[in-house]
Amino acid sequence: MGKRLAVATAAITLAFVTWGHKAQSAEKTAVFPFEIIVEDTLEGIPIAKPAEKKRLMMMTEEVIKLLSASGRYVITDNGPLTAEIDKQSPFFKCNGCEVDVAKKADATFVLTGLVQKGSESAANISIAVRSVATGELVKTAGITVLENTDDGWIRGIRRLIKNRMIEEGSQK
Repeated sequence: MGKRLAVATAAITLAFVTWGHKAQSAEKTAVFPFEIIVEDTLEGIPIAKPAEKKRLMMMTEEVIKLLSASGRYVITDNGPLTAEIDKQSPFFKCNGCEVDVAKKADATFVLTGLVQKGSESAANISIAVRSVATGELVKTAGITVLENTDDGWIRGIRRLIKNRMIEEGSQK
């Protein structure tokens, strides 16, 4: 029985490691909609094509699904904050204002995502995670995708989340 208790204790401890820090319980994380900068527009004004808007939504949903399925993250319900999120975005221009919105969701961390589209075939996908308590940037990660399709963008975000958020965090 002592061996089982030790194994169970180790498993529980590992399950509560989040963003590379030990936590008392799973940390609540707000995942805000992915945004886009299209480099050939004036001042980086995000004028996305309908297919890109669809991909941004798909990527946000995929991140929520992957983080939730990992068992290490509790994703907040942003439904009540939709108007506030729309008002404050784009988050890539507001220098941390997403933290104030995430506080209203009672989140511990907030994840934002950005696609920088430099050409028709290349896109850089990045994520940023901030502590809601301090506003401190606690994680950034990115990946370049050379396939401008739904599958290409989803494959890129899956690799990014799996390798830099889920597996990397579980090795610490």
